[in-house]
Amino acid sequence: MTDTPASRATKPSSSDPGADSAPESAPSSAPEHQTYPTSPAGSAQSLSGPAVLAKHAALIITVLLFLAGTYALYSLISPLDIRAVLRQLRATPSGLVLAAIAATGVGYAALVGYDWSALRYLGKRVPLPTIALGGFLGYAFGNTIGLSAVSGGAVRYRIYSALGLDAYDVAAVSSFAAISYGFGATVIGLVALAVNPHALGGVTQIDPAMLRIMALIAVAAALGTLAVLSIRGGTLRVGRFSLRAPTLSDLGRQALFSSTDIVMAALVLHILLPPGSLPFANLLAVYAIASMAGVASHVPGGIGVFESVVLAALPGSVPVHDAVTALLLYRLIYFLLPFLLALAGLSLSEIWTASGRRVPQIAGLAPVLSA
Repeated sequence: MTDTPASRATKPSSSDPGADSAPESAPSSAPEHQTYPTSPAGSAQSLSGPAVLAKHAALIITVLLFLAGTYALYSLISPLDIRAVLRQLRATPSGLVLAAIAATGVGYAALVGYDWSALRYLGKRVPLPTIALGGFLGYAFGNTIGLSAVSGGAVRYRIYSALGLDAYDVAAVSSFAAISYGFGATVIGLVALAVNPHALGGVTQIDPAMLRIMALIAVAAALGTLAVLSIRGGTLRVGRFSLRAPTLSDLGRQALFSSTDIVMAALVLHILLPPGSLPFANLLAVYAIASMAGVASHVPGGIGVFESVVLAALPGSVPVHDAVTALLLYRLIYFLLPFLLALAGLSLSEIWTASGRRVPQIAGLAPVLSA
């Protein structure tokens, strides 16, 4: 992708006519190298308005992230009946909890793969440990806070900008990941629906045979469009971005990461739901649709929206209390646990940045991400 002047802050030099300078009131006999202090009024003017915001943008964004994270944490915890959750947790075999945590770890590793693939696609060389940190923090914050392109993008910038990536690079990575997830969840959900069209029997009244045909047509159209774009090549314009069309290898990597991510996330929920709730193939379709509904709502973590779709799809034989408790445990393991680890990771990263180098400026990130 091409560099954009708007993504870089410029600093006026001393030779610019508009640059702040001290009034030339000193005697002419003063040595040429002598400098004079700027007047207090000039200092106040140079540090007012946008200049102050630009100077402290890094700190402001960090504070806003922590405030948003605190609100998201409250939103996750406030509806919980802690005693009921603890009772259910004690009743849940430790092997199942460990299996759910392990599946969560694999799922977040696949999420980090989105960033790795996006950076390769953009031709940016970033060390794998940095990608792991930036990707994990970005997704943990984005999944919990919501508006992942903005919240996750801001966290990524805090990590990647230290290696020279600018706001447009990070916005491209965030957009690439968001599009990949949305497309992957849609295709996987449609494939699962085509395999078992009865999966949404509790959500829709569409005839299962017709639902299967619709799902197959949608999958064929989506994959066919991607194949044509890849074979034809050329340039794609997405908003302000000009990107080359993805190659078949790009698409293959994204298909691998998307399928692993969504299958592992659905597996976490499947492990925690009461036995006999839904076959995994059915739950995969329900999970994909519930996830996309949650993303479209822009509610932090899709809270309420996701649960409503899942509960509507479960058979009536499943006790509602057990299903709700399983969904709460899913929230704790798949959202809250990574989010707490991300908060700790971001804090350590901020301490390292403050002690080892100047905090990078991030003015201009929000306009890029909201473009």
